[in-house]
Amino acid sequence: MGLFSWITQDTVRSIPSRYSERETFPVTMSDNKGNRWVETEYEGYGVFGGKDYYQLVAEMNGRATGDLESDRTIGIHLELGIGAIKHKTTGQVYKSRNVDFFNWSSDILPHGLSANDSLDTGDWEHVDIFEEGVLLPNLTENSKFEWVNEGPESCEHQGYFYPENDDDEDDDEDDY
Repeated sequence: MGLFSWITQDTVRSIPSRYSERETFPVTMSDNKGNRWVETEYEGYGVFGGKDYYQLVAEMNGRATGDLESDRTIGIHLELGIGAIKHKTTGQVYKSRNVDFFNWSSDILPHGLSANDSLDTGDWEHVDIFEEGVLLPNLTENSKFEWVNEGPESCEHQGYFYPENDDDEDDDEDDY
């Protein structure tokens, strides 16, 4: 499992992992129903106050299965989209992640090529497909922040890999 981190939506600060050199601070994750989870020692894996961010995305959108790993995957796809290939002339689309194909290099699509081989022809392009109206949690320092349907921005440093000369957290606003 990789590191996940975001920028708080109210103070525009990177949410650091407790394993980074930066000090952690309380972060509240809230949903559209008024539920709140507070995390004071974020570990970097998307869990706030015992609740997984991407599982919450699946729940908020009525897609939760009750299985944490499945829900995480569903939530990630809802927020980050599904990779696909699209024919440049016809507009034909094939979605990855086991919708139309799982393996980009070996699953053969109806036109006789894998997704990677299709891209190599120059007739196809990679696209990301996003669902409309996806509900997303908020991540804030203010525990009373009123939920808005606008997800937090990802932190390019993953809450851990901060530049060596970037010790001043107040400069975060200029970085994002």
